[in-house]
Amino acid sequence: MRLRVYLLIFSLSVLMIGCNEINEGSQNNQENPLSTADPINNPSNDYSLPKKAKTVLDQETDTISSYKGIAIDNQVFVAIQANTFKQFTEQKIEKALEDKLKKKLSLKDVSVTSDQKFYMELSKLERKNETNKNKLKKKIEEFKTLMKEQT
Repeated sequence: MRLRVYLLIFSLSVLMIGCNEINEGSQNNQENPLSTADPINNPSNDYSLPKKAKTVLDQETDTISSYKGIAIDNQVFVAIQANTFKQFTEQKIEKALEDKLKKKLSLKDVSVTSDQKFYMELSKLERKNETNKNKLKKKIEEFKTLMKEQT
């Protein structure tokens, strides 16, 4: 009888310790699932998204899984990745986010796209750590013309 009690106490303590470590690790990984540690979205970079834009995008965790963005002068360009089950309504999500960002930032020149190509291009700019304002402006204009051609 005593052996069963000790075995029960031991197994419960192992179970509780194991579950506690798993929960602590998952909390550290999920602090902000949309925050990206990259030069384009980094506040130390002059071309990062405004805090208001990041706040709006971070609140959309139910529709988008991640985003990359750049802001130069009064232009904002954001590429998003929709969640798996929301991919059928990507265009509606784009439009809704674009409207929200225009209202929050009080800018007319806001572009939001869910196209993978733009997301990958912004990732390339991030890896290159591009800081030349003229090159970045040219890239944004190039992105916008490509977006117009696709529609």
